[in-house]
Amino acid sequence: MADIVDAVTRILASPYLSALGQYGFQQLNLRGSTLVRQPVPAPQFNGDDVKNMVWDLIDNNTFPEPDDPNGRIIYMTFAPDGTQYSGDGVPGARGAHGNADDTDVLVDVDHAWVAWSNYGDLDYIVDIFTHELVETITEPITELGPFNQQAWVMNRTINGGNEIGNACNNTADRLDGLLVQAYWSEQDKACVIPWHSFSARLNSSTDTLDTTTIASDTAPADTGPCKPPSPYTWYVKQHHQQVTFSATTQGLDPPIFAWKVGGQPVAGTGSVAVTVDADHPDKDGPHTASAPVTVRFEEAGQTLRLFNDPADGSYTADVTVAISDGRGAGSTRSTRVLKCSAVFTGQEFVWEDQYYKDRDACCADGGLAVPSPVVRHHGHRRRQALGYLVPAAPVGDPSCNSTTSGALPGQRSPARSQPSRATVNRSLISAILVGAVRRRQTITRNAKTSRPPAGRRRRWTAIG
Repeated sequence: MADIVDAVTRILASPYLSALGQYGFQQLNLRGSTLVRQPVPAPQFNGDDVKNMVWDLIDNNTFPEPDDPNGRIIYMTFAPDGTQYSGDGVPGARGAHGNADDTDVLVDVDHAWVAWSNYGDLDYIVDIFTHELVETITEPITELGPFNQQAWVMNRTINGGNEIGNACNNTADRLDGLLVQAYWSEQDKACVIPWHSFSARLNSSTDTLDTTTIASDTAPADTGPCKPPSPYTWYVKQHHQQVTFSATTQGLDPPIFAWKVGGQPVAGTGSVAVTVDADHPDKDGPHTASAPVTVRFEEAGQTLRLFNDPADGSYTADVTVAISDGRGAGSTRSTRVLKCSAVFTGQEFVWEDQYYKDRDACCADGGLAVPSPVVRHHGHRRRQALGYLVPAAPVGDPSCNSTTSGALPGQRSPARSQPSRATVNRSLISAILVGAVRRRQTITRNAKTSRPPAGRRRRWTAIG
């Protein structure tokens, strides 16, 4: 009995009944529970047996009167082990609900709203309970007559019935770990199981841990129209970097995180091989090739740290995190998937400082428009050199916020990479739409979604 009382308490505390507001429902509280030991129930019972038992308990003051203050009362009965509901002529019926009338005098007729469930395991009982509960709330008096004028029933038949539970028979999912049945929402024209509202956000930042020179040489370079090309020293710098992802949530209790890098699950600490398009720059421009790279990771729940160790070129690796609600065990409805990108500038081509000084001086002396060899794109990991202007994609990913720290060698203050920012794809979920049960009926999500911007502005810097 304790597990049933706990399940009922959790359901009433959940958003499960919230979609019944369209039918005039306001709230429902658990007033208490009673274990009935006498009389011993028969091996098979029918609806009249349940109604008579309820009124016996009302008459001996075990149960309150149906019209007591503080709102109407639903008397929910759970059959014990060793008993079976007859179905009252309905083959396969697992439970039912109805009104039990009691007449003390000709003018004093009380209507008790009664529902009952067959015996079974907890999933079986809760499935039946939620079905009968929503139907009792919307159609407490089932018999035709003057007292049945305010019942909410459909003007059509779905799944063999016109009640909001029958329309969604055999459509169930887990809410807070409990198997509950969906019910019909006339507003949504669909079977629904309302879910907790929640949001999730994914942020990222990049830090350069150390930098070394892996190649250098001297080559002529053009600094503008003020003087002919002169020899300058160039360098290929290697950067070891750390990209940190942090997921934040609201409304998930508790949030459960499952990370993937390049489509491969990662947990704890270790390394993962990811195939990427890696750039390796030199004086002739960047060379791009598809190849596997090793990414080291440190995962700790809501945080994931990635390291380009070794720093084998510049590349982008896809990162996803699936965030689910621990209360929704067994259900995929409580999971949101956020996507981002780890952008590693593992190698970079730069000139010696004198090259940039001469170029700036030429511009300050009134030089003409700077030719393309000295136009540099500072919004992306790819760098240009000796006239090779590489088309660049937007930095980062619209599913995450990205910031960069740790100045890279060869980048002077006016030409530093700017932090790239975008709004995460956040979803506030207030209902689970389990599925439509009629053809050509539109399923409408009762949700608010803020969409990320379609793209990001590319930043180009022309010195001159």
